[in-house]
Amino acid sequence: MSIVLNALDLHVRLGGRRSLGVLPRRQSGVSVIAGVTLSLESGQTLGLVGESGSGKTTLGRAFVGLVPLDSGVIQVAGYTPRGPGDRSWRQVRRETGLVFQDPVASFDPRMTVAELLVEPFLIHRRGNTDRQREAAALLDLVGLSRSFLERLPHELSGGQARRVSVARALALRPQLVIADEPTAGLDVSVQGEILNLLADLQVELGLAYLIITHNLAVARHVTDRIAILYLGRIVEEGPTDAVFAAPAHPYTLALLSAETAHSGRHVAIAGEVPSPWARPTGCEFHPRCPFARELCRVSAPEPQTIADGHVVRCHFPAEARSAA
Repeated sequence: MSIVLNALDLHVRLGGRRSLGVLPRRQSGVSVIAGVTLSLESGQTLGLVGESGSGKTTLGRAFVGLVPLDSGVIQVAGYTPRGPGDRSWRQVRRETGLVFQDPVASFDPRMTVAELLVEPFLIHRRGNTDRQREAAALLDLVGLSRSFLERLPHELSGGQARRVSVARALALRPQLVIADEPTAGLDVSVQGEILNLLADLQVELGLAYLIITHNLAVARHVTDRIAILYLGRIVEEGPTDAVFAAPAHPYTLALLSAETAHSGRHVAIAGEVPSPWARPTGCEFHPRCPFARELCRVSAPEPQTIADGHVVRCHFPAEARSAA
């Protein structure tokens, strides 16, 4: 399988304008993504999991240039943009479909479903001249009838809006789809329908998925690999089954122990996620970690491989694994 998404040492800083009046002297913005490295193969699904505010959505937007990089390298479908104005971003966006967390908010309320679906063809100057047929074919792909073509966004149910969002993401036949909380706000039965739709489309079209979610049940059900994000840094990554069976980072263990289906030791973490304006020294999780030692307070852990494809950023991964 070929590599569709490859990210190397990504850093994102936001809020760099001193005019906001909140930046300390000599500080140019706040680091929200800190050294993320990951890759995704065609036909594979990678789950990006973490608490609210961990940087999941920001990272997903950075992959397509909607959030500017401070440093690092992104390659999507063989295209490697070298800066904010690089023309390669256009190819990256052509090869990447986005399913936003709130699909209705991502639609122009004045445009019909047909207009929303053909907009990617107009922007990228692709497709045949029969736009109506293109739109109808996309609706058929996601299980909606042609009668939806003339509807406006406010006339769609939550599940229908999500299906239209998926159809628009697939308009240009991308190699990569980034889905931000694809089941958020939906009834359980509708969630299952959307997840089954995504799985069927992946098999049919050979898509690679990046699923951004805080729903561990969804991540467990649909992903091949999972990456755990904390304060904009990946603290654990590996095959989904391996991470769920034997989490190696205390943060991962705490997330899993919050699941009623998790049979291991319950591990609670105290406090809130620290502000990225004031990152803790050493291991950034140590103020909340039940296994923290002095080394954790003074030294940042480096990534270490504990099994085939299973990487963790922790000084003492055996503590979490034994607790699990």
